Amino acid sequence: MSQVNKISRREFLKFAGVNMAGLALRGMPVRMANWAAGWPMLRISDLPQTVGDILRRMPEAVIPQNGYLHLVYEQSSHFQRVPFAQTEWNQERSQDVDELFPDLRWGIVLHWYGDPDFFDRTVKGYLRGFNSVRQVDDFETRTSAHFLVGDHFPGPIIRPDEDFFGILQTQKPSAKGVPYLASHLNNFAVRDFDGDHYFVDALYKLGLTEPTINPVLQDIFEGPQVDPNFRTIAIEISGSDFETREHFPDPQKIANVLSVVWALMKRYQIRAIDVLGHHEIQVNNADPGKKFLALIRYLLGVKTLLEGDARMCELVFGPFLGTDKVPAGAVQKYFEFVRDYLVLVGLPIDVFEWEILSKFWFVHDQIAETGELIKPMDGGFSPIQGELAYPGNGYLDPHNHEGIDLSLAGEFDRSVYQSIRAHLVANGVCMHVGENRGFHHGKATVFRHRQPDGAEVLTLYGHLQSLSEIEPGKAYPAGYPVGILDALDDGSPPFLHFSTAYRATWDTHLRYDPNVPLSAEPKWIQRYFLQPEDFLEKVVI
Repeated sequence: MSQVNKISRREFLKFAGVNMAGLALRGMPVRMANWAAGWPMLRISDLPQTVGDILRRMPEAVIPQNGYLHLVYEQSSHFQRVPFAQTEWNQERSQDVDELFPDLRWGIVLHWYGDPDFFDRTVKGYLRGFNSVRQVDDFETRTSAHFLVGDHFPGPIIRPDEDFFGILQTQKPSAKGVPYLASHLNNFAVRDFDGDHYFVDALYKLGLTEPTINPVLQDIFEGPQVDPNFRTIAIEISGSDFETREHFPDPQKIANVLSVVWALMKRYQIRAIDVLGHHEIQVNNADPGKKFLALIRYLLGVKTLLEGDARMCELVFGPFLGTDKVPAGAVQKYFEFVRDYLVLVGLPIDVFEWEILSKFWFVHDQIAETGELIKPMDGGFSPIQGELAYPGNGYLDPHNHEGIDLSLAGEFDRSVYQSIRAHLVANGVCMHVGENRGFHHGKATVFRHRQPDGAEVLTLYGHLQSLSEIEPGKAYPAGYPVGILDALDDGSPPFLHFSTAYRATWDTHLRYDPNVPLSAEPKWIQRYFLQPEDFLEKVVI
């Protein structure tokens, strides 16, 4: 390990505190004459608190021509290199032939380090992990990365035995400031590519096939057979299992990752769509997690609209400009790409949790040019007014039943039931009206709602004799009558088929067919639909 200067914990905290105070005031955009022409803007006051908190914590960093990451502090008048802790791999492979290939588009690859239990979380411990020889397929090798990101606000000095760090640079660049290759990706995953790669398939489904876009992920597998280590810059992030709530990185670690990614993008002209996760290249790996990667891409877009830097606008939103060259449209397409991609590669519950984490829809509404805006749910309304009964099937009873059947309690009176209406349980936007099919009878409608936490859900109403005057795309208040219950031919009481689903279920299935397949298994139902009784208890009662 290279020699590093010492600093006390007190001095470190003092440095961090001073700079946090300065940075909290920095990045607050105002309308300026040099704002990137034509691009929309956001103010940090426009953002949900959790999103603004991450961006306020983001250290200001730059990479000058020499290729070393520098912190910017004291009102931007001083620059200081982040601590340098070189891996043995980099020491042994620092020749001109080891530079990243200049004639290929580069990507940034995020990894979680995978700290095991009782791991030595000091700088020395992490380097020991990099430098350990390990078996990969049929050969032994060391690993390497260009940067290591930790939990704390970064400072310019750190001790080898310190576990209180923010950003370390773990590879020196060439004399020209060009990164050398790091050992962080398995080249055999690319060589053995047989055309079946669901992340690449998702890019095709989203229409990112134009030569002007050509995402690096797609080119790695379908372009020239090149070792991906020669065209990617690696960032290792301390920790593991980011997809779980208890291990998800805290705001400062996320801010540190953003800072490094932002500086690398500006220095080496790397586009936001080329910020990748290890799991996208080696699908048997889980790091750094689909939700985490989507959050980073999303925050890069938000940060760009705060800063208004023309270069970053091109790197983030430029690939989505299309032939019309309308900046506002490109911005909306970028944000929708981030979510739509997660919808295709993840599960609806992943998207649901990510919407809560990112507050995506609150920001999307501010940059969206089209679509009905929806207010968060404010109070609830029973889908049938009166004492409820459950005369028919329940959730997963039978196994392919995604909802519950609701009726009025008490003795059946046909004259009364002819006028019983189903009501919208919360304010929302109508997504569908039409006929039920399969084993369902009557008419149906689907609404989407936004929870106060930012996630969106659907409510579905079936077995209706007739529908009220409702139209897809229009918003309606809680309690609005959506239709009249349908009476059955066998003389049994009419009932409402009510179900709830994740918003992503609409994107993947219900927009094409709002009826659940007859062959649906319980596991499938649980992935795409919520427990309706739990939903009603939270919203209505």
